[in-house]
Amino acid sequence: MKKRVFFAIDLPNEVKDSFTEFFNNVSNIKEVKWERPEKLHLTLIFLGFVDEKKIEELTILLDRIIVEKQSFALTINPASFSAFPSLSNPRVLWLPIEGDVEKLKIVARALINVLKAKGFVFDKRFSLHLTLGRFRTWMKKDEKERIVKTIHDKLPQRPVTFAVSGITLFESKFTPKGSTYNVLAYEDFRN
Repeated sequence: MKKRVFFAIDLPNEVKDSFTEFFNNVSNIKEVKWERPEKLHLTLIFLGFVDEKKIEELTILLDRIIVEKQSFALTINPASFSAFPSLSNPRVLWLPIEGDVEKLKIVARALINVLKAKGFVFDKRFSLHLTLGRFRTWMKKDEKERIVKTIHDKLPQRPVTFAVSGITLFESKFTPKGSTYNVLAYEDFRN
């Protein structure tokens, strides 16, 4: 059997809670499929479907990478609100990550190198961001621009800084109500 898995930074509950009001304020914008606050995370490496027998190997690799790393701080800055592919033609709405991003890139590169050496196949794109939601359907550009402006106006006003103290291996399961995430492994940075 296979599991759909990814490595990520699971955001602390205080960070998730700080976005709850935002998601409540935009829940009436039905053109966007919003993330749920409890699912907020920063994806490092998306592996896709992996044989269940390989999950233990992924856990061991994670432990090996984390052993020499130290915790660091990241910041989510709502003032830098953006979209893929662009704000003028948005499909995915997101916030960039600031702070000790170089330290996170070092951890991600180390993990990527070990996964490659062990023959794992994965998406090699690395775009550190916090996904807020995805437009559900096609619509006219001016409609999207109006919606984007409304969303921008409802974002939290202050940056949110948090400590990153480890990496989580998640399983993503599809359900009729949307995806759910289960923690398969978590490793703390050892300072």
